[in-house]
Amino acid sequence: MKALVKVLFFAFVIVGANAQETKKVFGKVSDGSSPIENVTVLVLGKERSTVTDTQGKYEVQAEVGDQIQFSYTGMRTVMIRVEDVTRILNPIMIPDITELDEVEVAASKRRSQKEMEEDYIVNKNIIRTAWGYLDADRAAGNIRILTEDQINPVSMCVLDLLRNGSFSGITVFGSCDTNSQDGQVFIRVGANTPLPHNPPAVFDVDGQIFEEAPRWIDVNNIKRLAVLSNLATTASYGTLGKGGVIVINTVGGNPRNNEFVDRARLRNNYADGLELSREEV
Repeated sequence: MKALVKVLFFAFVIVGANAQETKKVFGKVSDGSSPIENVTVLVLGKERSTVTDTQGKYEVQAEVGDQIQFSYTGMRTVMIRVEDVTRILNPIMIPDITELDEVEVAASKRRSQKEMEEDYIVNKNIIRTAWGYLDADRAAGNIRILTEDQINPVSMCVLDLLRNGSFSGITVFGSCDTNSQDGQVFIRVGANTPLPHNPPAVFDVDGQIFEEAPRWIDVNNIKRLAVLSNLATTASYGTLGKGGVIVINTVGGNPRNNEFVDRARLRNNYADGLELSREEV
């Protein structure tokens, strides 16, 4: 009898644990201005999927650690990992534009995307956006960056980090409560634009764009946070970037991760007969 009670007890524990892990994730998918209908919402590795309705709304059951994929023809696929605080996800889908081959101009100070990708790990002034890499030292407009060694781990979420950070011309509304709907950040775009009249900034998290503040991000997992507040750096985002863009690169969000590239070995460092001899040195 005692053995049977123990078996039933553990069975209830296991069932209860599984029930706690599964939760409802819902939200609205849009292109930044209008909802998108018939977007396929798929929980990878699970037999759970749905499509958005005419208002772009969806609802799906997922567990912590699951990857939710949003796909639509002509749009770039969005993948979001479910965290323990994830409840509402409102992803913005952007057109999937085929990138043209790069053309390098002799004597130009511009760097190719490949070079910036290779230097991303060691150069703290390079950030990764939905439209490619940006080098703050060479960008046409000013880019303000907060690196991982400057981030205060006491901050509860991104809103607190921005509120207590060293960025000027930024006003933050809302709390870190995941049930709150008022998380918005306003950036002064241009000297003559009052903050209250600006549209709120959008968030570019590892190449995925969100209109609402990504409270679910662990600030200890942020590698770089950058504020784009001028037309030269936000033009690629179109009307979405009218109020500025906050770019967040997480520790595991870079495709190359922690892979270092020996830049010296990428050049044509071969002996050509003009090198100095030991005596000449």
